[in-house]
Amino acid sequence: MTTPERLPVSIQTLHAELADRAWTGSFEEIMDAGGSAHVKTVKGRRYWYWQSLTRNGARPPARYLGPDTPVLRRRISERTGVADARKERVNMVRSLRAGRIPGPDALSGNVLAALSKAGAFRLRAVVVGSLAFQCYAPMLGFTAPGAMARTGDVDVGQFPAISIAVRDRIEPDLISVLKSADSRFEAVPSPFDPRSTLRYAIRDGSQERFAVDILA
Repeated sequence: MTTPERLPVSIQTLHAELADRAWTGSFEEIMDAGGSAHVKTVKGRRYWYWQSLTRNGARPPARYLGPDTPVLRRRISERTGVADARKERVNMVRSLRAGRIPGPDALSGNVLAALSKAGAFRLRAVVVGSLAFQCYAPMLGFTAPGAMARTGDVDVGQFPAISIAVRDRIEPDLISVLKSADSRFEAVPSPFDPRSTLRYAIRDGSQERFAVDILA
């Protein structure tokens, strides 16, 4: 059994910085079009929303950013240009890869990027399973075994109550989001309820090559 090696402090610090800056990327789909942030109070609790600019005489609905916290307020106030922020994140990822930090394969990365752009993680969806395991080692300051870097699926936990409570949802529908990452995705009906779909797959004949599972 391979013994994990401790990562240099510089790599651990860079990983933590990237995790913090990734917040900017997860909100770029609503912020890069312009607008402003504002607070709504619901049942005594404060929540931040982003109001995009009025276009063609139509005022788009406000999009949910998250509950009011010092961290969220700081991130909103420190928001920089989307292009500059993305370039910085790309450079940080390259440095982490050079430091032997595992990352998702190309298809998994494209799927996660598509889900992020559609607002899934803004509405508190969370990655679980093998892709999430890749994050544990650098968070703990160690290298990860090679097996942890291999995956053939994406598992996403969803919190539908969040979308209902804040009156927001991902756009467009999930199958369209996944097809933007790879046009071969197909919806797989639930064996318990054919009207429900919690699995989306890429198939080669009868063999499943890649899958996205939505865990309720």
